[in-house]
Amino acid sequence: MLHPKPLIPWPAARDAFYRQAPVAAPQTPILPAQQQAMLQALWFLAQHQLAVSALGLAARQQAPGRYMPPVPPATKLPGYQSLRIVYNNDPHEKFKALPYLVSAFSELSRQGDAAGRDVLRLNSGDNNVGKEPHEWALNVRLMNLIRYHAVTMGNHELDLGSPFYAGGLAQAEFPTVVSNFKIPPGSELHKRVREGKVLTAPQILRDKQGVYGLIGVTTPELKKVVSNKAKMQGETVQSFAETVENVKAQVAWLQSMGINKILVLSHLGYDLDQKLARTVPGLDVIVGGHSHDVIEGITPGANYLQTPTGEPVLIVQGGKNAQYMGVADVLFDPQGRVIPQQNRLISTYILPPNAQATQMRDEVLGKPQKIAEILTPYDCNDNQYHADPVAQFTADTLCAATGADIAFVRSSEIRSNIDQGVFTDHDIKELMPFKDPIVRVKYTGTEILDSLNRSAQGLAKHEAHPGMLHPSGLAFTLNRQTGKVQQAYVFNKTSRQWEQLNPTKTYTVALGEFSVSNKEFPAFSRPERVEWNSGQPMQAFFALGLKQAGAPHQPIRFQDDGRLQIVSQPPANAFAAKL
Repeated sequence: MLHPKPLIPWPAARDAFYRQAPVAAPQTPILPAQQQAMLQALWFLAQHQLAVSALGLAARQQAPGRYMPPVPPATKLPGYQSLRIVYNNDPHEKFKALPYLVSAFSELSRQGDAAGRDVLRLNSGDNNVGKEPHEWALNVRLMNLIRYHAVTMGNHELDLGSPFYAGGLAQAEFPTVVSNFKIPPGSELHKRVREGKVLTAPQILRDKQGVYGLIGVTTPELKKVVSNKAKMQGETVQSFAETVENVKAQVAWLQSMGINKILVLSHLGYDLDQKLARTVPGLDVIVGGHSHDVIEGITPGANYLQTPTGEPVLIVQGGKNAQYMGVADVLFDPQGRVIPQQNRLISTYILPPNAQATQMRDEVLGKPQKIAEILTPYDCNDNQYHADPVAQFTADTLCAATGADIAFVRSSEIRSNIDQGVFTDHDIKELMPFKDPIVRVKYTGTEILDSLNRSAQGLAKHEAHPGMLHPSGLAFTLNRQTGKVQQAYVFNKTSRQWEQLNPTKTYTVALGEFSVSNKEFPAFSRPERVEWNSGQPMQAFFALGLKQAGAPHQPIRFQDDGRLQIVSQPPANAFAAKL
């Protein structure tokens, strides 16, 4: 079951891709001591007709594919070692995808092993999402089928609270490596430490050709991004500066043991991964997560960097929501320096789902039941800083059902795509997995504007957090350059007219309780002002909206109505006139 019959790739797409001319790499300094070794390695690769660029460093400018790239054969150069890393990050408990991941991980690993390469299967966290312990336990059992060599902890593992997170790990057949998360004695997680299922020191792995050291780190933002209602047992996380010093110490320890091939499983995010690579000597590969970046290929100066002492470092990451998984093939020279050969992202759904994983999932969750027919497919990967018709649909339902003046849905509250066709009860749980109830709170116009500006900050800074606030009862324009609101209008339900947002007026707002109790939007962090708690999560309101729109008998179409505008220039009165 773990090794399904390989599916022959789409030869036309594959062949067209490899007929493209190589893309030259941006010129960045390369260690003089490496030049001869790299030329030897590239000559060897060329002898096997691999598609490499002029320096063997640049990525093909090609979107992630629905085919498996050819495997570079293991090198026969004296002192060199060949490694294949099969990885994913931030799957966010996508049970639909997990049986496919089992198949794809198995086949990509089998191909690497058949080519004579060492193989590591790695995961950079956020495997859980939401607060259902039985779903986390199922997730762990499915992850066991992937046979990860190691994972690290993301912030969403703690949606459960640390005791329930630890409870699920009791079934784990893989280690969780995390060094910058401090676990006190006597806690449930400390039991997993004693059992060797959670490692706070580096993991050492030996394969056919070499010995590898793995270091795990999680995001320093845990206090900000984990609900303060999640039960914890005194665990703390280090700051980024402390994490850097921690990693330096672990690298030094590994090197003292004679290990010079060092990988980091990181849930820091791409920006901090780049800082880590440029700050810590001795790193070779960072398998990243948290920021949901889709990093395809090898680009010097971006995901191929140098440490302070000049060693090359490769950073990889594969988006979010189990849309992709990745494979990185690298060489290590006799001094342990990494020479990347390829870094490819591949559709999770490239092979048929694993039958054992599918049966295991359905025994726990039940078989999917239809609740709607969808006419317009939806891609949640586009909702971070774009108008979002599904978020608008949901916010409209919140606004109407709660009687609020305004409703907000955060982009991070919508977690999966919607395919055209049948939409099931399983789909709605993956779409909106969080269980915090919808509440109604009073905010001033100034507080609403502050929160809108906070949500827009990432637009100008190209950051994933905190993401967009998608509204109902409100229309606004954002400036892409400044990352600020240019104009905002509220719909007056009495006069049926649009009015400018009044900074001194108080409005009732419906939104998820997480936004009220946490600090991602400081102006909204007013739990004492909650005037009504629905007791129902967002997915219940979305289901209500589907029924009100005629589901399951009437097909559903999601459409953007222009309530959110993103511009690059100063205000245009045309928008105000339109309202």
